Amino acid sequence: MIMVVAASRASMGGYISSQSIKKINKWASHEICKVPATIAYVFCAFFGFQVLFGIIKVKKLDERERLVTRTT
Repeated sequence: MIMVVAASRASMGGYISSQSIKKINKWASHEICKVPATIAYVFCAFFGFQVLFGIIKVKKLDERERLVTRTT
């Protein structure tokens, strides 16, 4: 149970980070600074992949917990 909570917290942190960077990136891409906008897109993609892998990890941990406790 603790591992599932920790993994879901990490996923939420990654999601919040990616959305914050996405907002900064929208502002930066409208201005002249294209290089920082590109860097922000890279970080946004990185945190997005972390969220995706975190969701997969939570599902696997939840499955394992169901098998151990034999609940549905």
